[in-house]
Amino acid sequence: MDFTSLIYLLAFLPAVVAVYYVLPLRWRKAALALVSIVFYLNVRPIFGAMLAWVIVASYLAVRYFMSTPRRNKWQLAAWLAFVFVPMAFFKFRESVFTLWLPNSPLALVRPFSLLLPIGLSCYTLQAVGYVIDVYRGTIKGERSFVTHSLFVSFFPTVLSGPIQRAGALMPQLRHEVGHWDYDLAVEGVKRIIWGLFLKMAVADRMAAYLNTVLGNAEQYNSFTMLVALTMLALQIYTDFAGYSHLAIGTGALLGVRMSQNFRRPLFAVGLKELWSRWHISLSSWLRDYVYIPLGGNRCSRVRVCFNTIVTFIASGMWHGVLPSYVLWGVAHGIAVTFERFVPVNRLKRHFATHIVGSVVTVMMMGIIFAFFRTSLDEALNILRTLVMGDKSGGLIFHDPSNSVPLFIVSWLAFACVLCRDLYDEYAAPRLQSWQRGRGVAQMAFYVGVVLLLLAVGILDQDTRSFIYMRF
Repeated sequence: MDFTSLIYLLAFLPAVVAVYYVLPLRWRKAALALVSIVFYLNVRPIFGAMLAWVIVASYLAVRYFMSTPRRNKWQLAAWLAFVFVPMAFFKFRESVFTLWLPNSPLALVRPFSLLLPIGLSCYTLQAVGYVIDVYRGTIKGERSFVTHSLFVSFFPTVLSGPIQRAGALMPQLRHEVGHWDYDLAVEGVKRIIWGLFLKMAVADRMAAYLNTVLGNAEQYNSFTMLVALTMLALQIYTDFAGYSHLAIGTGALLGVRMSQNFRRPLFAVGLKELWSRWHISLSSWLRDYVYIPLGGNRCSRVRVCFNTIVTFIASGMWHGVLPSYVLWGVAHGIAVTFERFVPVNRLKRHFATHIVGSVVTVMMMGIIFAFFRTSLDEALNILRTLVMGDKSGGLIFHDPSNSVPLFIVSWLAFACVLCRDLYDEYAAPRLQSWQRGRGVAQMAFYVGVVLLLLAVGILDQDTRSFIYMRF
């Protein structure tokens, strides 16, 4: 069940919220856990086996560390390996059958191997982070299996995050679940509206253009490729940010506050700052559970560079272990390491240089995101056109698919996102004291967003899916 489907928006979500608050308080947690499991099984029942594995394995790990005062890293490694079994199998299956054994008799099991459980990477890292926190003693383990199951399978986040921390989410599920918060619910509705706009009116519009251009890269010139790759970064941003807003907004309707996943990354200067604003739940998880344990910044300069590259390789392998994802991680690691020797922050001292630095950063992100395309061959073809293609100044060197109208509509829709981000980044902090007319202005804004969504949004459910559902 897709977050943008009419069944979800007009039937499932209103029914869940209504029944949730009608039920007696003592039943709400169990009911929400049951709804979350059913919601996930609705995607494909066989995926429930992987979710059940992660829930049970992480619960047993937590109870073990709660009852064992003397702990060591070997015990932690063994339990984490147990929790990681489904994720390790499904992440490595594609490399095994695609790269090493394409013609092997073992390829007979390939159809099963391709059934990648949606959300597996996200809820596995969420469970693993919880186990590590209990091992470290930074949080208290949860004895209730129902609460633990709800934490791992909470339906707003189970499909594609944001990856939540137990220290923030678990207390809400343990003690505060079920309490109505009017202001939080209103904020949740706003987030859902904005998330739908980001996904359906911006990301999907850009996808139509990008599928045309990037899928036929050899027919376009270098400048078109550079613009298209920049749009690729914007498409992935609006697609995943849209999903994150929908997930966080859904949680808010149920009285649950969740961590943010994007903080206006378009204004970052340099990839290091961009990753502090982009997919924050994953980047902060990798920082706390990979980068810092490796030594973080508390090492020699050479070791810090090594830690950075390893962390980004881990990020790439989180998305997949095919060469394209590994190269994506390596490219990010090298770029961020290079930034340590370049004073990129000086660009933020002046507005003009800040704009130039942000535009170049988004372009770099888009070029690296070429490895996120369907195959390594396609990514290399795109980069080959970018570097060696025709250098004429025209926007479109050859336009066999009439992609210019798609290009124009995509940028018009994205202009609304840019205006909203500009307001949140620069104007909102200065207007906190402004109350008169603020509610009316916000209402007018969201009514306009709904109308624009209906006017330019791609409403065909059959052609829509979230990019990060692949991971």
